[in-house]
Amino acid sequence: MASKARAQLATSQEFADFNTTLGIGTYSDQLQLIHLPSIDPDLIGFEGGFSMNTSSGYYGFLVPYHNGKSFFGKLVRIDLKQMSDADDCSRRVRWEWYNNTLGTLERQGEMSSPCIIILDLSTIHQRARGFRKGFAGYPYGYLSPGQYDVAIRFDAENFGIGTTRAVPLQQVKQEFGGYSGGFTDGPWACLNPFRSFYGPIGGVRSNLEVDKHHLRPYENSVVVCIHENTWSRSMKTITSSLYGTLIRSFDLGDVQTDLRGFSEALKVGRYVYFCPFTSNPHTYSYKLIRIDLGIDNIMTAVDDTGSAGIIQIVDVLDLTQKSSSLAGFSGFFTAGKYLYLVPWRATNELFNGQRGHGVVARVDMNIFDAAGIDILDMATTTRSQIPSIPDDDLRGFWGGFASGKYGIFVPFYNAVFSGKVGRLNILTWSDVQELNLAQDRVLDDVLKGFRGGFVSQWQGKSDALD
Repeated sequence: MASKARAQLATSQEFADFNTTLGIGTYSDQLQLIHLPSIDPDLIGFEGGFSMNTSSGYYGFLVPYHNGKSFFGKLVRIDLKQMSDADDCSRRVRWEWYNNTLGTLERQGEMSSPCIIILDLSTIHQRARGFRKGFAGYPYGYLSPGQYDVAIRFDAENFGIGTTRAVPLQQVKQEFGGYSGGFTDGPWACLNPFRSFYGPIGGVRSNLEVDKHHLRPYENSVVVCIHENTWSRSMKTITSSLYGTLIRSFDLGDVQTDLRGFSEALKVGRYVYFCPFTSNPHTYSYKLIRIDLGIDNIMTAVDDTGSAGIIQIVDVLDLTQKSSSLAGFSGFFTAGKYLYLVPWRATNELFNGQRGHGVVARVDMNIFDAAGIDILDMATTTRSQIPSIPDDDLRGFWGGFASGKYGIFVPFYNAVFSGKVGRLNILTWSDVQELNLAQDRVLDDVLKGFRGGFVSQWQGKSDALD
């Protein structure tokens, strides 16, 4: 999405078209759109995505979650440079899958220069579906098992179904599953604990028939880390015998019982941060934590704590020391020395349709205590637009990212599905603007309810790098 300069705001870029209703609609050429369901009807309902630079180009990866009918596993790679020509890009598509009957890898569509590649991960393993967010550790990308237990690693430099690997974690421990995002550190890829389920008889992630209609949500607290040597193994050899060596875990609940249910994790330098979401169903969390990764890697740091336990390397920041409104964040991003937490929902308020909140928390990572927290409420802040009145709809975001001097907040749900992108100047901690994607000239009242976003890692027009 581009922005334009306006003389009235010499220090700003005008995010929306001043000449549209309320001055928050899109410019005629501002959005570049590819309608994925017209390519493949399954391609609806992704849970986040991320970009990676490779030797062959600049790509975005969309994480498959639930398409309205079922949890699905079609990972999509889009060429971010070539998508500027949406019609041409939509024609140059390749599908790849594993034929379990013949034991062969299959391909269909554009072979030489695809703009879009679709990998059906569920043909590698039937539970390779329903992922929540992903993360990069060049040259690999990882998908976190959200609904199920199968973690995925793909090769961004040699992208295809044949180079993609799966680790079915329940073959190691029944309770492994229910993650959202993660991080890499040394030889380890670690999964962020989000939400699982339990049965009264079989316990966490019970598969017993007697529990089938009595399963309850359960906020996960166990970080699982997968060693790089695991991915090359046959899935049949991934068993409980690997636990403690190639697959390891530690429980943040051992530090404090409510350290669970994090929306994502982010490594910055030699620390990894965990974003507070919910500690119990409908109980929104306010404890931001970080783990000191030490000088080697995370599992070495855990081992070095000895009998004292991981409490030795975990710092807990109670955000409510700054404001009682600081709870329930859908994600976070960094810029400079600051960590920015994306507001989602702080209280369970059925009476108002679950409006959520718009309070952005900025945490100075060099201080990491209450004195280093600044707050800005997007929903009550005067905007640098005309009209400048605050927009109470700037709340209920799902993820965000930094782009230049701006923080971008992705619209999801604020009692209705929203298309209102929030933008904040993170250098000046001011200059709030919005862009209503649902107020588009071509697709009016369509572009809303997004679950994550990312910035392309290259700038300029499609021919700028030729």
